[in-house]
Amino acid sequence: MVVLGSIRLCDRPCSPGRWGPSCRKPCASEARTKQRQRGTGTMSMDGKVNEGVIPVNGAFHLGVVVRNCRASMAAFSRIFGISRWEFQTLSEANFIDPLVYGEPRRQRFNSAVAVAGPVRFELVQSLEDDQTVYADFVSERGYGLQHLFYTIVDVEEFARVNQSLQNAGIGYAQNAVISDTVDYYYCDTFRVLGGNAEILVVKGPNPAGGPPEIVDFGPEVIALPGRPVIDGLYRIGVVTAGPADEAQLAYHKVFGLDGWSEVVMSGRRSRVAAQGAMAVELVEAEGAPLLAERAKSGGPSLTHITVAIIDPQAEAETVAWFAAQGLPLVERLTPSDGSYAVLRFDGSQVLDGVDVEIVVALDKAGAARRLQLAQI
Repeated sequence: MVVLGSIRLCDRPCSPGRWGPSCRKPCASEARTKQRQRGTGTMSMDGKVNEGVIPVNGAFHLGVVVRNCRASMAAFSRIFGISRWEFQTLSEANFIDPLVYGEPRRQRFNSAVAVAGPVRFELVQSLEDDQTVYADFVSERGYGLQHLFYTIVDVEEFARVNQSLQNAGIGYAQNAVISDTVDYYYCDTFRVLGGNAEILVVKGPNPAGGPPEIVDFGPEVIALPGRPVIDGLYRIGVVTAGPADEAQLAYHKVFGLDGWSEVVMSGRRSRVAAQGAMAVELVEAEGAPLLAERAKSGGPSLTHITVAIIDPQAEAETVAWFAAQGLPLVERLTPSDGSYAVLRFDGSQVLDGVDVEIVVALDKAGAARRLQLAQI
């Protein structure tokens, strides 16, 4: 969810702020331009527009439900090199007409949004008496990846998207008016995608709400010796309890992801697709025993993210660095030809259940194509 704060929805030139420096924030003009280029779906690498219910026009952030926002800000900054966050404690009083599954409920949570760094997150901590989808997530699954924010639209575009959602039988799990300039919606896609798809509706150019608390981290946190270079969000990983057919259909229906291919690494079978800013890996739990526990709830679960491609010479140092930070290597996956490897690090203790994957490859572009990683 995009919370109250220094949201500057403007045309260029941009200034540093909530969405980071150099136009990394979600400008209304940028979102509109990208969507017009792509139509109402996502654009594949061959230029074909695939119609999805929800347009994808940027990888704005991933939402993570955490135990403690302040502790997690430090941990995520250390691992991913995030230098600045905007922190707020929020309740239903901060919003207009806040609804959870169409009904008023108590809202009590902390939110920290990363505004600088190669990968953007929103960390959300459900507080006592909270009745939001965050509290539901903690009750059902504990902590981890909970929502996907890839979509910003204006009022006119949202009218079309809203009608498409209704036609597809998709409602809203949580929504509210943030101010007279911004609304947000979590689509009720948790059971089919493993997370809620977030839509931000831009209604005007003015800032939304008052200033949040700015939390900065310096080089002593974000530039630890030996930390691998994090490139950005290459891919999100989803584990399915059963066959991935339903999840594949859902990602196609909701986001227009198409052109799926199968990748086999060390016995683990995955289905992968990438189009523009979004790339997804679907992993069947039956072939991935180390991930099977994440799918115990029955539906798909967002479990891991791919954030870097490194040279083979850096592999040993990377493994040692993550281990020293409390993220041990739990899998090293390779295809039959051994042309690349995927390292998966366990984030259950440090990153509230978000596992990190690093690709090891001499041919970075070739590995990105074969693994169908996002264009970043």
